[in-house]
Amino acid sequence: MFTPTIHIYNDDSYNPIFDLCTNLEIYADKGSNAEAYAKKFGIPFNDASVPFEVDAVLSSHEFTLGMSIRFDVIYKGGTGNNRCAPMYQKPGEDNKYYGISSSNILTPQTTGEYTLVLSAGCNTANAYKRIPIVVKPAAELSNVSTVSSENISLGQKIKLHAEGTGGQGQHYYAIIYKKQSSDKWIQLVDKYGTQADASLKPTKAGVYNIMINVKDKDGTVKSKKFTLNVKSDALENTSSISADTVAAGTKVKLTAAAKGGSGSYKYAIMYKKHSSSSWIQLVPKYGTQSTASLTPGKVGVYDIMINVKDSAGTIKSKTFTLRTTEPLANKSTVSAASVSVGTKITATASASGGTGSYTYAIMYKRDSAQQWNQLVTKYGTESTASFTPRTAADYQIMINVKDSSGKIKSKTFTVKVV
Repeated sequence: MFTPTIHIYNDDSYNPIFDLCTNLEIYADKGSNAEAYAKKFGIPFNDASVPFEVDAVLSSHEFTLGMSIRFDVIYKGGTGNNRCAPMYQKPGEDNKYYGISSSNILTPQTTGEYTLVLSAGCNTANAYKRIPIVVKPAAELSNVSTVSSENISLGQKIKLHAEGTGGQGQHYYAIIYKKQSSDKWIQLVDKYGTQADASLKPTKAGVYNIMINVKDKDGTVKSKKFTLNVKSDALENTSSISADTVAAGTKVKLTAAAKGGSGSYKYAIMYKKHSSSSWIQLVPKYGTQSTASLTPGKVGVYDIMINVKDSAGTIKSKTFTLRTTEPLANKSTVSAASVSVGTKITATASASGGTGSYTYAIMYKRDSAQQWNQLVTKYGTESTASFTPRTAADYQIMINVKDSSGKIKSKTFTVKVV
């Protein structure tokens, strides 16, 4: 660009030589007569009073090995076209310079203090700037990946996010999952690509394993594992006991069971006297044993608690009340121990203790016979019966009583008929 010499006359008249110039500009101190002159005649004015300076804006304040340092060159003051030739010095090489491409990117290969050197010029001045840049060792690669939830119901979806910190350069990801019972992993994103997010919506309830791997540019891999519990329905305790009222000394079976929830189940079965505050474990707490038995030796009321826990840690409790009574006793009688031929004999069945209601069986036979004769429907509710012997002999009468638990007590009488 041609820049003519400008003469400013005291009368501020226009110099005809200006008509012969192209790209005419005036360089002078701001506030001077030259600035007023440029304004009066419409000539571009440049403030030459500001010193020419060069600097750079860096892409970050902290750098670790493997990072690229990007910078933008900025200028202040000066006149005309600005130009800069950026260079840099490596740690320990104070007298050796390396050029930087026009893209203004520096990628250090070692740690230490680098120096960015800016040598710039404009039409009227030159400027020089040295900027120290410390490059620290890269932090160890760390996997900080996350999943949005580890406990969901069937039909719900979770989000998976792969993320790493530290390591060398760019990170690459692999996101895989499988049913816990399976050996086959399923890829959710391209293995070791740049896609860092995925979603998973299991089609079956159960326990799933999720693995997210992060790899840096040097090939270092860090893995992070998650366990996903997928519930089909809400956990339900379906445990049971074989009876809620028994005679003392009778065994009661306790069965722990569940449905719904997540994965497999574990159980706790315990009991106590109703008047006590101390529970007694019947099986190892939250193990896989699901049955136990209890034989209360005393009459009273007992509390039974059965807990079920699924793989997600959800617990459901169920409590039962067990009542124990006196043992079943046969209190049956006959009307006489000795009668004359043709005299009626009456048998009366009765019981005490045991569980629930009673049923009866009443039968007789001659002492020398093998076959019993039923006097009432066997184990019905009829409790009295009679017969009239026609032959002199000894007769046996057997009366059985049975309670609701099925326990039977027998009593036999001998009646002499003369």
